[in-house]
Amino acid sequence: MESEDIPLYPFFGTGRTLVFAHDYEAGSLQHCHRHDAPQLLHAARGVMRVTTTSGYWVIPPNRGVWIPAFMPHEIRMVGPVSMRTLYVDAGSAPAGIAECAVVAVPPLLHRLLEELALVDPRDPAPSGPRRRALEELALIEIAHLEQLPLSVRMPRDHRMVKLCASLLERPEDTSTLDDLAHRIGASPRTLRRLFQDEVGMSFAAWRQQVRLMEALARLAEGQAIARVSRDLGYAAPSAFVAMFKRAMGCPPSRYAKADQSSPMRSWKSSTL
Repeated sequence: MESEDIPLYPFFGTGRTLVFAHDYEAGSLQHCHRHDAPQLLHAARGVMRVTTTSGYWVIPPNRGVWIPAFMPHEIRMVGPVSMRTLYVDAGSAPAGIAECAVVAVPPLLHRLLEELALVDPRDPAPSGPRRRALEELALIEIAHLEQLPLSVRMPRDHRMVKLCASLLERPEDTSTLDDLAHRIGASPRTLRRLFQDEVGMSFAAWRQQVRLMEALARLAEGQAIARVSRDLGYAAPSAFVAMFKRAMGCPPSRYAKADQSSPMRSWKSSTL
């Protein structure tokens, strides 16, 4: 789909920010669209999956994703989701985050979003001192958000786009590189090169990252480790636990019990 065919929604607030609170049922979908202002999507409850032309992001509870202005994106709700969406007037956008990124949302910013969501976005009256203070503090917090390694790069080659989309839909797929090459009518050597050229990693590493993102989302929902392992195509829970520990620096049991209000400092940069 060409950019001009993707719906574009304008910023219409009377202040520096525009904040909405929405609740969604499990499985809800926001089709591909754009905004003329950067935004922060915050999962106050539930898990969201965000897809753009360049990447795929999983947003567990108490996390958020920063989306630059004019970036086409689609949002899927894994389970029931309480979403807080903050749009920033283009002239007030913090300079610290230039690309899509999953971020930790600290309790202070969460509370600021809750307060700003109560403001009538079409109120023509000038912003009062309290609203200005809330907006200023929210923008300061956003500029210092910690970015987290919860993304999967997406290819641009049309054959790869279709293939990778199918693997995102079915992360439990155990097809080999040879199987997938046959599926798209290419040689294994060509497909191996395409993965390196398009996403900068091998097929095995890319699929592991997809499964890791899915595991994080499902663990955040409270699913049992054995179920997550089985549903993601691992032959035994021990294989899943070993993969998770290599990538995240801790076993999934520790992640599942961790306080989701603070980012895990042990995450490794190698998962980016």
